Amino acid sequence: MATLRTLNGRARIARQVQAFSDGYPWEPVWNMPMFDRWSSMLADKVATSTLETEQ
Repeated sequence: MATLRTLNGRARIARQVQAFSDGYPWEPVWNMPMFDRWSSMLADKVATSTLETEQ
Protein backbone atom coordinates (compact mmCIF):
# COMPACT_ATOMS: atom_id res chain seq x y z
CA MET A 1 0.00 0.00 0.00
CA ALA A 2 1.37 3.39 -0.96
CA THR A 3 2.02 5.81 1.84
CA LEU A 4 1.19 9.49 1.73
CA ARG A 5 4.89 10.23 1.22
CA THR A 6 4.98 7.94 -1.83
CA LEU A 7 1.83 9.47 -3.29
CA ASN A 8 3.12 13.00 -2.78
CA GLY A 9 6.43 12.08 -4.44
CA ARG A 10 4.70 10.59 -7.46
CA ALA A 11 2.38 13.58 -7.76
CA ARG A 12 5.39 15.91 -7.59
CA ILE A 13 7.09 14.08 -10.46
CA ALA A 14 3.90 14.14 -12.53
CA ARG A 15 3.62 17.91 -11.97
CA GLN A 16 7.25 18.38 -13.03
CA VAL A 17 6.72 16.43 -16.24
CA GLN A 18 3.46 18.30 -16.87
CA ALA A 19 5.22 21.67 -16.48
CA PHE A 20 8.07 20.52 -18.73
CA SER A 21 5.80 19.18 -21.47
CA ASP A 22 3.07 21.82 -21.12
CA GLY A 23 0.49 19.04 -21.30
CA TYR A 24 -1.42 16.52 -19.25
CA PRO A 25 -0.66 12.76 -19.10
CA TRP A 26 -3.65 11.88 -21.28
CA GLU A 27 -2.50 14.21 -24.06
CA PRO A 28 -0.26 12.96 -26.89
CA VAL A 29 2.53 15.31 -25.81
CA TRP A 30 3.48 12.78 -23.10
CA ASN A 31 5.50 10.39 -25.25
CA MET A 32 8.90 8.69 -25.16
CA PRO A 33 10.86 11.49 -26.92
CA MET A 34 9.45 14.05 -24.46
CA PHE A 35 10.32 11.77 -21.54
CA ASP A 36 13.87 11.39 -22.88
CA ARG A 37 14.23 15.19 -23.12
CA TRP A 38 12.90 15.58 -19.56
CA SER A 39 15.32 12.92 -18.31
CA SER A 40 18.26 14.61 -20.06
CA MET A 41 17.35 17.97 -18.53
CA LEU A 42 17.01 16.38 -15.11
CA ALA A 43 20.33 14.49 -15.45
CA ASP A 44 22.16 17.82 -15.49
CA LYS A 45 20.66 18.79 -12.14
CA VAL A 46 20.44 15.67 -9.95
CA ALA A 47 22.50 12.64 -8.96
CA THR A 48 22.26 9.48 -11.05
CA SER A 49 20.50 7.64 -8.24
CA THR A 50 17.85 10.38 -8.03
CA LEU A 51 17.31 10.29 -11.79
CA GLU A 52 16.87 6.53 -11.74
CA THR A 53 14.36 6.79 -8.90
CA GLU A 54 12.31 9.47 -10.62
CA GLN A 55 12.26 7.63 -13.93
